[in-house]
Amino acid sequence: MFRKRLPACFIIKYLQNQSSTVFVHSYTVRTRTYSTNVKAFISSARHIGQLRTRLRPQIDSSCKERDLLRCVKFVHPDLGITLAAELLDDLNLDLCNSIWKRLPIKSSWVHAMISGELMYFWADVIHTKPPQRTEMYPKEAVGRVNYSYVFQDICIKYGEKVTEPSWANPWAQIRTEDLKELSRLGRAVWESNYLTHTPIRLTVERD
Repeated sequence: MFRKRLPACFIIKYLQNQSSTVFVHSYTVRTRTYSTNVKAFISSARHIGQLRTRLRPQIDSSCKERDLLRCVKFVHPDLGITLAAELLDDLNLDLCNSIWKRLPIKSSWVHAMISGELMYFWADVIHTKPPQRTEMYPKEAVGRVNYSYVFQDICIKYGEKVTEPSWANPWAQIRTEDLKELSRLGRAVWESNYLTHTPIRLTVERD
């Protein structure tokens, strides 16, 4: 048997004619030939209810997954800075889930020594599954939040000046409206590490 993917508009139009509106996002139809004739497929089903039953669980779950946007916030009580970030479920869903389950996380910032405008903190998160998507630090967008498998820490790129030639594992992105505050935080972390030696505490929690 061959697996054939049919255009969603055909199924939607047919089901609407049956006085039942259904939104089909993705489905796989098995047919014995390469024919894309939707009538042949419909007639192969014993009853239209079977088609609805088979498609509806996929429709409901995909809608909920896509519409649910998970967010976190980085709270800094000593500086009065709170940054909001959106989880990148479409890039590294497994990694996002692992970090989401461990929230809230309390730690303190450390600034990179020679890699440029990067800062990180230790996180009590153990994730062993390989990343679904990686990016190079210098080419990442400012505000990218990454997880390190090696050092078990979370790192944020707060500026363009990054020279670290290694792969990053992104799981969140700081919102555009908070990037100026992110830059201010980065400078404060640098001064904290190399001038004042006063720790900057933070809490990462669900938003």
